[in-house]
Amino acid sequence: MVNSVYSYDVHGLRLDVRAESEKLLQCAQHVLNPYLVSTSQPNSWQLRIRHGQPPTEGASGDFLPILSQGTLPDGIELVLRGSEELQQIDLVGLARVVIDTSDNSALITVSPGAEWCLPRGCLVLLICELLTRSGQKVVHTGAVMLPDSCKPGAILIAGASGRGKTTTCLALANSGMKLMADDACFIRPPSNKANDDALTVWGLLLDSKVHVHTLEMLDWLKQFPSRPAIRNDERLIDVRPALGIDRPVRLKPRGIFFLDEHNDQDHRLTRIGQFEALALLTTENVRAPATYYYSRAASAFETMARLARSCPLFLLSVGPDLQSIGRSILREVC
Repeated sequence: MVNSVYSYDVHGLRLDVRAESEKLLQCAQHVLNPYLVSTSQPNSWQLRIRHGQPPTEGASGDFLPILSQGTLPDGIELVLRGSEELQQIDLVGLARVVIDTSDNSALITVSPGAEWCLPRGCLVLLICELLTRSGQKVVHTGAVMLPDSCKPGAILIAGASGRGKTTTCLALANSGMKLMADDACFIRPPSNKANDDALTVWGLLLDSKVHVHTLEMLDWLKQFPSRPAIRNDERLIDVRPALGIDRPVRLKPRGIFFLDEHNDQDHRLTRIGQFEALALLTTENVRAPATYYYSRAASAFETMARLARSCPLFLLSVGPDLQSIGRSILREVC
């Protein structure tokens, strides 16, 4: 057991983390290090990370009702169980996350040899759940910070899985913007419900999961450290020191770009209305797997509506010249 407790403040989510081994701690720090604080804070969640036997479907103790289950894009089977106070997230055969709201505690159990699933799997799922409980809303978009030549703010890149969010965000970061996230962002609603202008966004910045086709299109990525991903046709590439934001930041959204089908001519940007944008956001971001999640889904819908009202909205069909995509977008938002 690593005796030290490390404290973090993830945009208002306070975590005190203790890991069973140095290897598990390093995996956790891969996600949490930007949010490290010097001392524990009041009302912190107590997170313990340990090794243990991998969970299997139907194992003893799985008494909680199943809320949802499915397969992640990586092929990992995911099972979500829960009640009012207790939630259990299984990455079947790999890891289990248990969240107990009665005492603000969480436990992550990882199978030996499966530590690779801790950063992008267990911790991201845990952070999303705890931030949602605190009133922030996860939105499956990428985000980049606008350059100094523009009014301060962020633009969001939205689209279904596989549509090209990561590729587009990396191309924008290489054009002079700063990468905030390529898949998971959070909306922090203002305390004053009448003031949509005070809504802010921030991104959970991880290494980027890049398809081999993206490496062919963006060959400059080959200069950055990389490691294998779960799928053989993907790599995890760490561009954060060079292209990412320098410190955690919350920014006003200055535009949302919904990725359409690619074309073989030039980038095409089309303004869309709030109702169309809300339908696209809702499809990707609003779920209610059980009755006690209905109020949460309603709150998420309200936040997506506020997000759609907060900035210009575009449909983006990306052309073949990725180097010029930044100029095309800046013409619309700067």
